[in-house]
Amino acid sequence: KEKYAKALYELRKAKGMTLEQAKELLLEPIYFGMMMVKNNKEMENLAYKDQLTGAVSFTRFTKLVSMYAKRNVNYSLVSLNMRRFKFMNEILGRDKSDDFLCRIVTCIQPMLKKDEIICRDSADVFYLLLNDTNEDEVARRINDMFTKIRQNTKDFRYEYEFCCGVASNIEDQEKYTFEQMLTNVMFALAQSKEASSENICFFDEEVHKKKEFENFIESNMQQALDSQCFEMALQPKMDLKTNSVIAAEALVRWRLEDGTYLPPSS
Repeated sequence: KEKYAKALYELRKAKGMTLEQAKELLLEPIYFGMMMVKNNKEMENLAYKDQLTGAVSFTRFTKLVSMYAKRNVNYSLVSLNMRRFKFMNEILGRDKSDDFLCRIVTCIQPMLKKDEIICRDSADVFYLLLNDTNEDEVARRINDMFTKIRQNTKDFRYEYEFCCGVASNIEDQEKYTFEQMLTNVMFALAQSKEASSENICFFDEEVHKKKEFENFIESNMQQALDSQCFEMALQPKMDLKTNSVIAAEALVRWRLEDGTYLPPSS
């Protein structure tokens, strides 16, 4: 049933169906029977191929990249989408927007090397698996793809920009699981979206850690206040002539759940 549920989800997700809804629908014996009698090749096509663009589905993409990562340590994941794609839908209409998405795949597919993959997840969200990990080379290739797409969509007469995030697994650096790579590339994409113009943002571990810490502060500050985790500490001031304490500076320290304190430098 899991296989059929994923196939049904891939077919209907563009209409808003979730994987859980697909599983629930297949609990109906009649509906499940109808799905079973479908040709296995058709079912595989539904599960593994994006029905609009012909690109690999996200379900298939995750399997292929996981298999690829077992044979090759070095690779890059690319995530890209358009700024304000929903406005294209509203201005040009659904059919023209769908045509645009198809042209993205048509342009990028021939530019991929052996074993490289393009995947459409949903709406205007695309993923690429690239063999290259050198930032300059990856950026050059992605910019070439953007140029090719623009050359082939001039007839749309619509101004658009891409957002793009890249995360790389490199042999002599920290290794990431596929799930971590997905998290990293989506973080890089979010960074790209924060920029005011089209750009390619590469995942940076130090920036990621800084953002994680900022998020920790923002999400835990109020709870720490309510739980009285902020404590006052008095730092004495000495008179160097008399070697005696003459005053004290009042400081605030954040005590964490494990009893340690958040370093002032942070």
